[in-house]
Amino acid sequence: MILYEYPLNERVRTLLRLEDLFVRLDYFCHEEHPLAHHVALVTLFELLEVAARADLKSDLLQELERQRQTLLGYRSNPQVSSTALEQVLAEVDSAWNGLSQATGRTGQHIRDNEWLMSIRSRTNIAGGACEFDLPSYFAWQNHPAVDRQADISAWAGPFRPLESGVAVILKMLRESAQRSHQSAETGSYQQPLGGKTYQMVQVRIDPELGAIPEISANKYLLWIRFTSQGGDLRPVEGPGDLQDLRVDLDPVVADARGAIVGLTRYVNKGHFARAALEAAAYQTREILDAMRSDSGVELKALKVDGGMVHNELLMQFQADILNIPVVRPKVAETTALGAAYAAGLAVGFWDSVEDLRKNWQVDKTWQPSMNDNQ
Repeated sequence: MILYEYPLNERVRTLLRLEDLFVRLDYFCHEEHPLAHHVALVTLFELLEVAARADLKSDLLQELERQRQTLLGYRSNPQVSSTALEQVLAEVDSAWNGLSQATGRTGQHIRDNEWLMSIRSRTNIAGGACEFDLPSYFAWQNHPAVDRQADISAWAGPFRPLESGVAVILKMLRESAQRSHQSAETGSYQQPLGGKTYQMVQVRIDPELGAIPEISANKYLLWIRFTSQGGDLRPVEGPGDLQDLRVDLDPVVADARGAIVGLTRYVNKGHFARAALEAAAYQTREILDAMRSDSGVELKALKVDGGMVHNELLMQFQADILNIPVVRPKVAETTALGAAYAAGLAVGFWDSVEDLRKNWQVDKTWQPSMNDNQ
């Protein structure tokens, strides 16, 4: 069976990309040919790019803690194997400890290495890493294979806690999936999701069917369209009805809009309020991450409006986790202002939209201030 996995949010998309990069890095690092080690280095640079998100470490730590608290609730369940449960808890604790002990910005050791960064800049140019462009790199490629492998392993070492955290989270995500066998009539399959929150879709297909799934989903509907490969490998119309189709949906927090874990007797209403504000900021970040992934455009600043922008804590936290300035205008109630502008344009009070743009003024700007250890 061929397994296809499709992420249903930006967080899982990032985890799957990291997993793929770690697998590729290890494969080419263990090879001996210099060209394989060139691919390993390029993969390491890609890993540096994907792991550059400022809040990735804290996001993984929070998810590991959430999983840990969920698992602890099964200790008193007689139907759960205590041996298996303790083994999984040990994996979660090991990944959490490794991540929490990692200091500084992920991959900073690569950024501080001028030689590696010079190679990175040249590999962004087609054919830019030839021996006449980088003679020192060519000399390194002619070192003994065992020495090159040791170098790559040392450069990859500080990323390993991240790899362990990703592996544990994805393992638990996959093992919690709701599995079912389905048939796809006329080469497509639809399943209502009912507004529930899912993390990932897995589709298993017999390779003899020659079907390739094209998956799209939102909170209400999962749609899978099946195609085949033509003689030039381009997608063509699918093979028709499919009877041996297995669809797995990960049901993590399926019926909940949010969850609060790790409560102690010292928690008060202020902690709940802080959690609600941070949740709103993380939802905004998830949307912006998806926009950046689809468009390839990096956001320079975020202009905000509405009642919540008067909360100073929320605005600062939003700037911190996005790592860009957050800007509040003089008039924060944009809906009411827009209605007034529309009426003014209709009666000729303003001549054009350009007149409206001149009215916009900055009230306050929040700059990112969270360091990598936070």
